[in-house]
Amino acid sequence: MRAGSILRVSVMALAGLAGTAKAQGTMTYQAENGMIATGTAQGFDVLGRAGATEMDYFCAAAAFARHRLGAPENGRVVVTRGLSDSPVTGRRSVGFVVGTGAEQTGGSFLRAGGGIGRSMMVRPATVHCYHSRILDARED
Repeated sequence: MRAGSILRVSVMALAGLAGTAKAQGTMTYQAENGMIATGTAQGFDVLGRAGATEMDYFCAAAAFARHRLGAPENGRVVVTRGLSDSPVTGRRSVGFVVGTGAEQTGGSFLRAGGGIGRSMMVRPATVHCYHSRILDARED
């Protein structure tokens, strides 16, 4: 898919979420890797995308936490719900909160019920966004 097509699709997706977000007081952010996060400081979702890796989800979660919630670079994004239908948007997504604590391994959150409690620091996760963008550019 060409970069222009991805941008048009992303803008349309954000526009569709914007009306819902304003009505519910939520915020929306599109990370550099194209993934979209939406939610509040109490919890947020990173919307699913075909072919996305766990690092893609962590990238978007960390970018949302940093740019929308003001999370520090040494803060953590923590998985609260593995890939499943969101109770907020109804779309397939992974649930996150900004939290503290050591990294936990709880299996893959891309499988139903897995990965709850897994976390990653904001800084390394947002660095992955940059690497993901470079890799996507090489594929065009």
